[in-house]
Amino acid sequence: MRLTPFLLLLFTPAAMAQNSPPAAQPQQRQSIIERLGQLEQESQSLQRAVNLARNTAVELNGGLGRYQPGLCMVEARRIQECLISRGPNGFVFRFPGGPPGWVAEQKAATVESEISIAADGRSVLRSIYNGPPRPSAQPGQPGTGTCPCVCPPAPAR
Repeated sequence: MRLTPFLLLLFTPAAMAQNSPPAAQPQQRQSIIERLGQLEQESQSLQRAVNLARNTAVELNGGLGRYQPGLCMVEARRIQECLISRGPNGFVFRFPGGPPGWVAEQKAATVESEISIAADGRSVLRSIYNGPPRPSAQPGQPGTGTCPCVCPPAPAR
């Protein structure tokens, strides 16, 4: 794991002495380093999974000249809108899509994709669904590119 200068500041003797008793310092430091490594790995796996699911949908729907995925698969801050499940068996994404420009033109999605990706983010486990938005799904607002299906609620502000 590569520690950034900011993270290295957390592990200086002065910083550690302020936050813990001397006997716990080496154990705490190792525990923090291990947890940071886990978080970095999880973050990389999620990013790979998002990219793979998005690119799989693009391929299934004829390429970028014919298909554009919803914003939740493009903007990192919105990925939770289309991440249906995450666990040791991998990731499942459900997201809208449509012809190029559908989001900017505030049109409704014409395609819904649901794709399962391995936990390491490196392989497609299966394309669960790729077709017209299903009637059982709750459509997102036109032009937002958000998930047209069962999405987690937006965080309270």
